[in-house]
Amino acid sequence: MMPWKISIQRLLVLLMAIPVTACAFTDGLPWGEAQPTLTLAWDPPAERLTDEGWLRTTTSFGVEIHTLTLHLNGLRLTMAVGGEGATLFDPSDPPEGYSLCHNGHCHADRGELVPYEDIAADLGADTGEGLAVVIPVPKPALLSHGADVPLGACPDDCHLPRGRLATASLAVAALEVDLTVHDLLTGDAAQLPPEGMAVSATFPLDVDLTVVIDAPFGKDHPGGVQIDLLFNPGATLFDGIAWDLWSPGDQDVPGIVSDNLKEGAGFFASVSRN
Repeated sequence: MMPWKISIQRLLVLLMAIPVTACAFTDGLPWGEAQPTLTLAWDPPAERLTDEGWLRTTTSFGVEIHTLTLHLNGLRLTMAVGGEGATLFDPSDPPEGYSLCHNGHCHADRGELVPYEDIAADLGADTGEGLAVVIPVPKPALLSHGADVPLGACPDDCHLPRGRLATASLAVAALEVDLTVHDLLTGDAAQLPPEGMAVSATFPLDVDLTVVIDAPFGKDHPGGVQIDLLFNPGATLFDGIAWDLWSPGDQDVPGIVSDNLKEGAGFFASVSRN
């Protein structure tokens, strides 16, 4: 056999021995996958319930809930600007000048509600306003304790580039209610008839709730991230409403419900690596 033929055979053997990488991880290509779920919770504490099981409000009404249906505009997953090693503002450890951080804002000592992004900018941390993936919620969600909310298709199957997944945000567009409101006052103080008042309405809302995820994707953090989200509207949902003055088309109630969600709702995340 000619020497050059032997050299070619050896070269082929060497090439076959070199491992081939089908998916090389580089900046701009997927480094991991987010796997979100959304569950609703409705479990008011015992002190907020009457003996009949009605939700007690701060305006002395008992709300008998037949159905509550949430209309959700979508679930948004947002990457941090600074990449895998980005420093994120941590709402669980409020900086000086703030006492409580939840649902996308913090309570400032001066009395204001300040968005996470503004605080992060002041601290020189990343605001989490990088690449965003929006997952639709195609159907209204009936609120009951432990109800799973079907999510629509995630763009690009929720494959994410190298970086740090900063936050998850839930957009609440409307609350559809079927209620009977009872007056907890008696005698001359009562404002509603003894049988209560039926309320069937859809309240338009514009509420964005945000929770920090803080999950990096990169060479040291490849693979999938399971993100289990829990949303609880809270027992203060109908606080502050003067139901004796309510009528269909009332313009005040949607704003009150929106404020109650922003302040009293719980939006939580449990994050784990696959």
